[in-house]
Amino acid sequence: TNIRYMERERVPEDIDLITIDVSFISLTKVLPRAVEFLRPEGEIVALVKPQFELSKKEVEKGGVIKTEAKREKALQGVIDFALKEGLEVLGKMTSPVKGAKGNVEYLLYLRKPAR
Repeated sequence: TNIRYMERERVPEDIDLITIDVSFISLTKVLPRAVEFLRPEGEIVALVKPQFELSKKEVEKGGVIKTEAKREKALQGVIDFALKEGLEVLGKMTSPVKGAKGNVEYLLYLRKPAR
């Protein structure tokens, strides 16, 4: 299901926890819509895939992000966006599972503040 186009009627009640694992699109494209479905103090666990958070010219051939600096830039970009959207960042960690091509990915733990 593509949350960007999901009608609110499909999920009429606010959600306590949303998990996000998207490919070929930046989290910055889906986070704002996900927040609309989240209750106050609801939480999000999002998988950050650096290859989809950087510009095309920053991504190495084959889509693998080899440098820590680029991976950190991608992660920080999502964190900055989440903060701008009013979310609280409760935690971040390197995912224990690498992406299909060996990419290092991250888990980001967010919360929508109480009203």
